[in-house]
Amino acid sequence: MYRQYTIPAALGLDEAQMRLMTPTLDTGAGPSIIRVDALRKGWERRLHPRPHLPHILDANKNHISARGMITLRLSSGGFATDVDFVVGKRLAVPVLLGTSFINRHVEALYPRRQRVRWSTDASVPILSCTARGKRERRRSPRDATVRLAQRRVLPRDPVRPC
Repeated sequence: MYRQYTIPAALGLDEAQMRLMTPTLDTGAGPSIIRVDALRKGWERRLHPRPHLPHILDANKNHISARGMITLRLSSGGFATDVDFVVGKRLAVPVLLGTSFINRHVEALYPRRQRVRWSTDASVPILSCTARGKRERRRSPRDATVRLAQRRVLPRDPVRPC
């Protein structure tokens, strides 16, 4: 049975252009794929010239048309690497990290602990898990919860009356 794990990560063309995202580790997908609308403007200039792109089908056996290949920097939980993505138009999630990425960079998936351990021993929380297309009910991991440390009263905005 394949599973999809959503994790926090930053992606970008380089370190200076990183953007926070929630890519999905998909144990049933081969290549890593990124949707066109998840990329910043000007991404077309960074496409790799490829004479042959992989033939990709989604979970419903529909063809996903590929626009090309692009290399992006991924940083997550103290782990960073360059990842080759197929750029696709239609995809259920903005960023999908397939088994080619998982086999190379993931040391372990801990569904009970809700953690992914990278090959560098750094780890990151699993934000959500889907099995067979259905989201599993889980509580949030402790380190993914934001808590208010100190109460602040903000002054009223004179432009906007309350």
